[in-house]
Amino acid sequence: MRRIVNMRMMLLVAVSEIVLVLILYLTSVSLGAGIVLRILYYAVLIAMGVVSYKTSRKKLLAALVFCLTFAVVTNITYDIRLHTFHSVSVEQGGVYEINGTIDTMSDKNGRIRYVTLSGGKINGNFSRGKIRVVFENDDIPFDTFALGDGVSVTGKLYAIKLIDENKVNGATYRKNVRYTLYASFDDCRITDTNPGLLLRIRAALYKKLRFACGETYGSVAYCMLTGDKSELDTDISRMFGIVGIGHVLAVSGLHVGIFAGSLLFLLRKLKVNKIAQFSIVTAILVLYCLFVGMTASVIRASLMSILAMGVLLHGQRKDTLSALCFAFSVTLAAEPFLLFEVGFLMSYCSVFGLIVFSVPICNTMRRIHIPKWIAMPLSATVSISVATVPVSAYFFGAVQTYSFLFNLLLLPLISLTFIGFLISAPVSFLFHTDIPLRICGMGFAVTDMITGIASYLPFASVYVKSHVTLFLLYPLFFVISRFFILPKGKRIVSLLIGLMCVTVVIVPTLATLNPPEKIGYSVIPVNGYSDVTSVIVDDGVTVLGDVKDVPALSRVLKKYGIRKVNSIILHRLTQSIGENLADFVYDFQVNRIVCSIDTMESDGLAALGNYKSVYLWEENPVEKVSRVLRGDKHCGYTYSFSEENILLSVGYSVRYTDIPQEVLTSVTLIRCFMYLNDSSTLTYLTNMPKGYLGMIPSRQFSLADNGEFIYKVFSGEILS
Repeated sequence: MRRIVNMRMMLLVAVSEIVLVLILYLTSVSLGAGIVLRILYYAVLIAMGVVSYKTSRKKLLAALVFCLTFAVVTNITYDIRLHTFHSVSVEQGGVYEINGTIDTMSDKNGRIRYVTLSGGKINGNFSRGKIRVVFENDDIPFDTFALGDGVSVTGKLYAIKLIDENKVNGATYRKNVRYTLYASFDDCRITDTNPGLLLRIRAALYKKLRFACGETYGSVAYCMLTGDKSELDTDISRMFGIVGIGHVLAVSGLHVGIFAGSLLFLLRKLKVNKIAQFSIVTAILVLYCLFVGMTASVIRASLMSILAMGVLLHGQRKDTLSALCFAFSVTLAAEPFLLFEVGFLMSYCSVFGLIVFSVPICNTMRRIHIPKWIAMPLSATVSISVATVPVSAYFFGAVQTYSFLFNLLLLPLISLTFIGFLISAPVSFLFHTDIPLRICGMGFAVTDMITGIASYLPFASVYVKSHVTLFLLYPLFFVISRFFILPKGKRIVSLLIGLMCVTVVIVPTLATLNPPEKIGYSVIPVNGYSDVTSVIVDDGVTVLGDVKDVPALSRVLKKYGIRKVNSIILHRLTQSIGENLADFVYDFQVNRIVCSIDTMESDGLAALGNYKSVYLWEENPVEKVSRVLRGDKHCGYTYSFSEENILLSVGYSVRYTDIPQEVLTSVTLIRCFMYLNDSSTLTYLTNMPKGYLGMIPSRQFSLADNGEFIYKVFSGEILS
């Protein structure tokens, strides 16, 4: 019988791993269905193994044995990771004392957003994983702490759920952050500690790079060398993401490939024998993986590099697809939850696209007489861009239009800059000079200038309505690849079938600016700290409130598939709020920001940067919205869904009991921080729980009690 697929053993194992992890995840969501599918999965593998043995198909039998072995390991590690994610049981929101060593610090315009502690203790009990400490104070200078400092702090502790609302928290799992502590800086003190060797090296490198290259470019260099993006300036991260080269900001396969290739080149020049080359490069790659925190892309690239070197050492031909599938299967068997993490998927899908598409695209370009030195890098960037579209669209709800072009233009410069830092960093430490690092930093300055211009090009980032069916593109990519064996005359048929299937998958994901119908005519309270903000879904989408916690607001909008905001109506525009909104207005295509003149600060307006659609309420009021005053003091806004359904929104620092009585008698719904035992006939959407100050009104819905929810205005229904 003629073969149709040029099958690899490890390809079958990789597919089997994906199926098993999805089944295990389903078990966490629906125990009965998951158990049935587990039994069916193992029964199919065993049955296929028996048939293969009876028919003497040795290669298939070997592949199935591998599948079964990997499946058993994956099953064990999945259950272990799920049930031991929290080594210390805590009461959600309870007050605890935390001790640990600062592992990362997050910078926002020279102020600390949060710090992450490793080696932490919770009330004296050792905790596995890391603890993120978020300070309630807004103005903590970034140089207050340093990497490696010991910290003791008391605050409200929350255990982060690995599977929350039937979704895997992949980013938290990758970063190994298992708890979040909300604390006041006044309750924090620096303690003596003895950080590990790797952390001391990272701290010294971070300090050196920021001193030599400046805070912005030093943080970029540190991010590329260590994979730690927490110190990265948010503007840099946003611009690189829009242009489609965000992958260079973390330690990726590109960096590991450059690193391993440079080592091999040096060892060959020194006439080191092949076995010694293999041993030295392998040992250094393992150390580098430990240094950068064992990220998915680094593990993938390191495993593939080691496997390729081992194959070449024995004089055999390397097979990139097999190497990729081997690295994928090993990583997934050890860390099954990485299948739900965007960085892991981006890393493997980009290489998959390179393997599947680059050769045929390059050959096509060569046939139309495009020079090889242009065809090869162009085919590689196009292949990677196409292969990462499903992941980007699903996780970020956007596709970067010009990514292949700017990858082609900037990757050579960034690669040279990375090599320069690899060489310059040890030289600078050995000879106590910063000149090589300063020279390398110029590469980032040029890259920053280009990405800054490119990020404002029209349609640089196209928003799409994503769905999990996007991932069906990957088997289709394989079907139309060179690994699917068809007669030459039918190649065009397979291509047309593939394009038709791709169209069927992509059509439901076309760009949409309208919010989903199920959340129409509703108010969605945003669960932000010290923040009373609401997303109002009516004819369009209006954001109304303090808007201090922009990450929380972004999370709500993405959760409910909202891609465009018509208006943001602010209770106050300060410098901090302006800085937080500077990226948000582009990410969600905000038409305008409106604020009253007496609550708008000049520093807040300046912090919005290039965004020009900011209006004074007095000159440009919003339809259906009315400003509420008490004397000359701004108190909040009302929003009229209809004559019988009017929402009153007050800020975090405003008591709704101070609102003029004629306003209170006209509204039916109040969005506020807490219920104040007044006007009990109204409906209240609050941050604080019921009964916080005593009496409980007839209708109160609290973020503290109900979690995230949608309030349907006309029916009074709550959708959790």
